[in-house]
Amino acid sequence: MIPRLPTIHSLEDFRFLYFKYKDTIGFTIGIILLLITITIIVFIKVVMPTAGNWFSIQHEVDDTKNRIALLTSNQNKLASIDEVVVTRQFVTATEALPYEKNYAGFVSAIDNATLISGMRRDDYSFVVGNLSTKSAQLSPNTAIPVKIALKGDIDKLLIFLQTLQKTVPLSEIVLVSAHNSSANVEINFFYKHKSENLQIPYTDPIRILTTKNDAVLKTLDGWLEQSSGVSPAITPDDIASGSAL
Repeated sequence: MIPRLPTIHSLEDFRFLYFKYKDTIGFTIGIILLLITITIIVFIKVVMPTAGNWFSIQHEVDDTKNRIALLTSNQNKLASIDEVVVTRQFVTATEALPYEKNYAGFVSAIDNATLISGMRRDDYSFVVGNLSTKSAQLSPNTAIPVKIALKGDIDKLLIFLQTLQKTVPLSEIVLVSAHNSSANVEINFFYKHKSENLQIPYTDPIRILTTKNDAVLKTLDGWLEQSSGVSPAITPDDIASGSAL
């Protein structure tokens, strides 16, 4: 039989029940459970949100400090950069690896190598490909293949190849076929497209050239000066036919 719970109708009933059960174990356990329940509720409703807000604020403070430190570092790097040197490095890099299909630069490099070596260029051909900027950017190919027919002995051919290797824009000799006093050379001239909407977030760290990259640019700059100092003198006998495929 389930005992009936006493009914509380007034404060006197509450006081009567308190004095009646205050020394019992059940009363003590009930008080402890009540305190634990209140503590848990206060912890969930008050302490946890407050702690979460505190950690969130601390995280924002740390992020702000890091951004300030990064911007300060960027500002110091920009202040230490020589604008003339950077401009020269940019010109050298874009001459060596142009952002577009620089046919004039490719032909000039071939002319310089031909003039220096003393070879005679009989014919050349190159693949134009798609000239559309949008289509070109989607293309995985970043090289223009050029085929050249030359006349001259093997020593002059070696000078031609060595000169072309030290000429900007950058090139790669793919195939050389020589027979008697004639030779066929296949070359890849490289280029790399730049995005029209290139945006660099101001929160990104400014990257300074490494020693290795700086040495490469200095080497390219020396090649650029050498190649620009040579002006091919084209005479009617030296005019070679060219075709674009």
